[in-house]
Amino acid sequence: MKKSDKLNIGEKVIAIGNPFNFDFTVTTGIISAKHRDRGPTEYRDFLQTDASINPGNSGGPLINLNGELIGVNTFIISGLRTGELGFAIPSNLAKKITEQLLKKGKVERGYLGVSLNEVTDFNEDGSGKFIPGALVVVLTPDGHLKKQT
Repeated sequence: MKKSDKLNIGEKVIAIGNPFNFDFTVTTGIISAKHRDRGPTEYRDFLQTDASINPGNSGGPLINLNGELIGVNTFIISGLRTGELGFAIPSNLAKKITEQLLKKGKVERGYLGVSLNEVTDFNEDGSGKFIPGALVVVLTPDGHLKKQT
């Protein structure tokens, strides 16, 4: 397994899976970007690839040309305007998750217990000077996310 943080943009990759129930399908591409923050989960640090990842490829390996696992195929964004963008969980994150599942039987993630808003021009100190930082809009007293009913 290659450490996914050592990947280079433009590095050639191979995606393996079973898209549309066609067993053992192999596609090639490159790493288009790292640390993408789009996806169906609240945990976002995806690898982006132009290797074809279609329905049925999720869970399949994304490997480099040395045959080292660098990611786990996860989802696509596809449309007439975008073409197809494939995303994979980086191998470093997949390894941490696997170790937690084997050791504890569940995945534990840190949670700060705050919600933040984007800092805008309106965040001034009265003198018209912009104050950089984060604007905390919700703070949960016990640090746990409250279920909304």
